[in-house]
Amino acid sequence: MNAPVTAVVDGKLLARGAVRPAQARLEYSQADPWAVWARFRAGAPGDPAAVDFEWAFSRDLLSVGLHVESGQGAVRVRPWVLPRRRRVVIIEMLTTAGAVAFTTPAAGVKRFLKAARALVPPGTETRHLDLDAGIAGILAEGGTW
Repeated sequence: MNAPVTAVVDGKLLARGAVRPAQARLEYSQADPWAVWARFRAGAPGDPAAVDFEWAFSRDLLSVGLHVESGQGAVRVRPWVLPRRRRVVIIEMLTTAGAVAFTTPAAGVKRFLKAARALVPPGTETRHLDLDAGIAGILAEGGTW
């Protein structure tokens, strides 16, 4: 299995009524071929206003959201054009604490998705699943059928 694809993208996070500089660490792995994991961070550790959380969503949701509004429910992704034709992508998430929005330049997300597609081309996701290992993991945790 190849190493996961990762990227750190800078942006802005709107949470708890404040906009602050933030980063998202995006990760895509063959082990979970439909999902992108994102860890969002804004603010210094220990700061009561700091925001630090992780979220998973579909690679397809992120990919489609670069071009048109995409998603329903807890996660939505949409493109936006700022003054001087700067293209960004907005990832909106509904949490138990309220809505959170992360905005980042679209170019970084596009590069990340290009690398993710090179690792696992769309339509080949099922070839990367190890069902035996998944079932063994469930049973090892005491899961039952």
